[in-house]
Amino acid sequence: MGLMIVLSLFISYKLIKFLCGLCKRIIERVVYNLCSRQEFLADLKRFEHDLIRMEMLSRLKDKENSNV
Repeated sequence: MGLMIVLSLFISYKLIKFLCGLCKRIIERVVYNLCSRQEFLADLKRFEHDLIRMEMLSRLKDKENSNV
C-alpha cells in the first residue's frame, strides 16, 4: 500500500514536471514571437516614414525643376 502511494506520487511529480517544462517552452515561444512581431512592425513603420519622406523630397525637386 505504501509503495503504491510513493509510486503514484513519483509519477504525478514526473507528469507535473513535464507539463511545466512544456508550458515554459510554449510561453517562451509566444513571447519571442510577440517581440519579433513588434520589432517587425516598428521597422515597417520606419520604412513607411522613409518612403513618405523620399516622396516629399521628390515632389519638392520636381517643383523646383519645373519653376526653373
